Amino acid sequence: MNELFYGDNLDILRDHIDDKCVDMIYIDPPFNSKKDYNIIYDGASAQAEVFKDTWSLSGWQMEKKMIFFDDAQRYQKIHNIISVFEKLLINTSPSLFAYLVHMSIRIVELHRVLKPTGTLFLHCDPTASHYLKIILDEVFGRNNFLNEIVWCYTSGGVSSRYFGRKHDVILFYAKSNKYKFNTQYREYSKKTKQRGLTKVKGKYFASGLREEGAVLQDWWTIQPVLSPTAKERLHYPTQKPEMLLEQIIRAGSNENDVVLDAFCGCGTTVAVAQQLKRKWIGIDITFLSIDLIRQRLLDSFYRDIQGLNEKKAKSQFDKDVKIFGIPRDIEGARQLATKTKGDRIRKEFEKWAIFSIGGVFTEKKGADQGFDGYFYLQDLNKKKNLYNIKCLIQVKSGKVGVKDIRDFSHVMDREQSPTGVFITLEPPTGPMMKEVARMKPFTTSLGKVCDRIYLVTIQDIIDGVLPQLPIQRITKRAQRVLPKVEQNNIFNP
Repeated sequence: MNELFYGDNLDILRDHIDDKCVDMIYIDPPFNSKKDYNIIYDGASAQAEVFKDTWSLSGWQMEKKMIFFDDAQRYQKIHNIISVFEKLLINTSPSLFAYLVHMSIRIVELHRVLKPTGTLFLHCDPTASHYLKIILDEVFGRNNFLNEIVWCYTSGGVSSRYFGRKHDVILFYAKSNKYKFNTQYREYSKKTKQRGLTKVKGKYFASGLREEGAVLQDWWTIQPVLSPTAKERLHYPTQKPEMLLEQIIRAGSNENDVVLDAFCGCGTTVAVAQQLKRKWIGIDITFLSIDLIRQRLLDSFYRDIQGLNEKKAKSQFDKDVKIFGIPRDIEGARQLATKTKGDRIRKEFEKWAIFSIGGVFTEKKGADQGFDGYFYLQDLNKKKNLYNIKCLIQVKSGKVGVKDIRDFSHVMDREQSPTGVFITLEPPTGPMMKEVARMKPFTTSLGKVCDRIYLVTIQDIIDGVLPQLPIQRITKRAQRVLPKVEQNNIFNP
């Protein structure tokens, strides 16, 4: 069975993934680029933060304690390298040092779960690749370094101060000298094909060229997913093209092997692994990513290909894919809402609740603003042009009462939100429901009537029985894109 985990990949790797059970790993971790990446919603200007590619010492302290004290023997391999990095970087580049600590402890766990025949592909850019290679040499051993693959591409943007930065690095390591590797080929150029080659012995031509194509070397030219009309494009900021993952997965694994992606983002690795008939494990720390992956797999392998209706597609998906970390009942939701202070997953209960109804989570800056998320409602302005009205969402995990409804209504007035959604873990009280019922509804210029406040319980979300909310899920849906060799051999999972 394929497995999708919602949570911190360090926790998942340590607690849920067995030793030597994975055949191949691909990871595309944040690059310490100090950018805030946002996912752009299809057809709207709304943005929801996917992750912040910045690192601080506050998150590092706990992991340093784990490395040197709590589990010192488990992480002994990286003691020296962390100590050296600390001396070099703690005063001059503390965020880089925090990033390297974050990656080091996870690389140890990734090494542990690999089979002796397994391989790791770590995707990074030149800002951190040289540091990460030192860590990989320490954990995997320098003799198990196989390639520094250079992924070249063209895209917009030039500089008058340096050459265009148009490549990423993929570091390729083996667990041992028993590793699995399948030679890959690329198509011959048009000029080569025009030579009129004649096949002679086996798979060779008179000129010595192979029938399969040219052997793929350690430099790859593949365009990133840039076109707004590309079928596989999901508007996820760090999305990688399926062709890139296809080459990697074919090279490092065979059918029925287990492929792991511990930073799976929008799910390109797991989608391609499923296309190529591999088993897979995906991990991501944001509910938005898990929701996007689930929707992508449903669209690509169940609705479109098997021709199942919505209900049957979801039922079959639930049989084929096990999702961990998403609340399945009210007790699971309560546990997510009351995580201990030291847990690395901050505000995940609010994110889960908001994304579950199709809203957008907002990161608070400083004091509580009185709302946790929002959605957009379309209306006409004075010039009769369509525009979006920002409407608020609030999530409560504790005891609630009528005062909370009144306070939320005041916040809505302040933010000029004509309608809003109030999500509560505990059942709403009678006075709360009466307060909501007496509030005047809002009617848009388009004639849409909206309640002033919609009361939604967590039980409603779990049961999938929601009131008719004025929220439309606006994430772009994936379309089926098959590898070239399988265009006439559609894989039904």
